[in-house]
Amino acid sequence: MNIFCVPPLLSAIVLFTLFLMGIMKARASRANILFAFICLIGCLLNTDKAILTGALHPLTALRLSRIDHAFLVFVIPLYLHFAVIVTGYRKWLPVVKIFYGVAILFIPLTQHSLYLIGIKQFFFGYFALSGPLFYIFGTFSSASILLSIFLFIKNLKEEKVSIKKTRIKYILLSFGLA
Repeated sequence: MNIFCVPPLLSAIVLFTLFLMGIMKARASRANILFAFICLIGCLLNTDKAILTGALHPLTALRLSRIDHAFLVFVIPLYLHFAVIVTGYRKWLPVVKIFYGVAILFIPLTQHSLYLIGIKQFFFGYFALSGPLFYIFGTFSSASILLSIFLFIKNLKEEKVSIKKTRIKYILLSFGLA
């Protein structure tokens, strides 16, 4: 363990706490469940980063990254699904279903050498090197985030209730910070 694992470890703890809070309030709305799963994926990613800073063997680091990315692919549909539920734009649900299908198709691809081509050691630990399939994942993930931001901005312009407008502003702020 070294000093470089502290920030991702703290982030993992915060995200896990938010995951638990989202699950406990899940009965209130579907948005809470989606938020909780987004936090869980972030927790897994940060846990992966924390472990990789102290990993002693490159093959172990690569395996951990591939396991983490098998879950990370679900950020593609989760962000958009969250945006659709919060904004109420139900006509986007078919796109969400397509993105869930894409995420499921990506699961086995994350274990292929064209997704993560190898591992590189930096002074702060090991990190995986992206392959061509990772860039396709990145494109879908970026499209999902951009569509989500578009839906939130559209909803912000149309919303009349100030409390709902403030909620959308906080969500947009969190998207930007994330």
